Amino acid sequence: MLIVGDVGGHLSALEEVLGRFGVSVRGGEIPPGTVVLQVGDLVGRSAESEATVAAVERIRRSQPDRWVQLAGNHELHHLGGHQFAGTDDLSEEAVATMREWLASGWLGVAAAIETSGSGVLVSHAGLTRGLWCELGSPASAVDAAAALQMAWRDVDGWDVVNRPGYLLSGGGSPAPDSSAGPLWAEASLELVPPWLDHDDLPFDQVHGHTSVYDWNRAAFGAAGLVQHASVDRHKRHVVVRAGTHAITGIDPGLGRHGHTFWEPLIVEATRGTPL
Repeated sequence: MLIVGDVGGHLSALEEVLGRFGVSVRGGEIPPGTVVLQVGDLVGRSAESEATVAAVERIRRSQPDRWVQLAGNHELHHLGGHQFAGTDDLSEEAVATMREWLASGWLGVAAAIETSGSGVLVSHAGLTRGLWCELGSPASAVDAAAALQMAWRDVDGWDVVNRPGYLLSGGGSPAPDSSAGPLWAEASLELVPPWLDHDDLPFDQVHGHTSVYDWNRAAFGAAGLVQHASVDRHKRHVVVRAGTHAITGIDPGLGRHGHTFWEPLIVEATRGTPL
């Protein structure tokens, strides 16, 4: 399974990077045995955002089981979630396509990858410890993904999965929220530290959205994280060890100007499915 971080609409960069693995996004071709899981923020700040939606829609129609699409805060901006500056407008056609993904259940908020252990939970911004407790402290990635998906499918549950945190406030008030939702949690303040403090993360996690490591400044976003983390600058992956499990951030930091200095995260799965 190839897990892809925030694309931000940069179709050309996505095509080049996944092309190394035999995947053609524009051509709608994914080799047998390969599944692509995109963590959300498929669209964003690139003029290619609409073309990216159209390309993924072609894959959905031809090979829906080989592409798993999760929602990020940029998708939710167009689908009734929190509004914020910094995401480009999309045509009515592109938004209608994403609404169909949502209505059909193809657009999810979490996925579980089953491994020989307790599994890997994949979501856009990660499952915070506070929200994990609210969900009943699920012991496996499968159970955690199921709980998040249940909230996602319930209109009232959007208050949970779309719960804002520090980042939506622009770094002002409110203070960091250790129960921020999986579309908004800031990695270095809201996601990682509580798991490190309590040392009870029950499964691995993979997330995009933000990174505990600033690729431009070559520095960690919060003091004390360096002793728990390893950084792969070539792939743009950051792994934080939290007890016996890991929280892996894969946001490549494409911003408004895309680049190809990144790779997807490869996970060998016994089974991977959006729940």
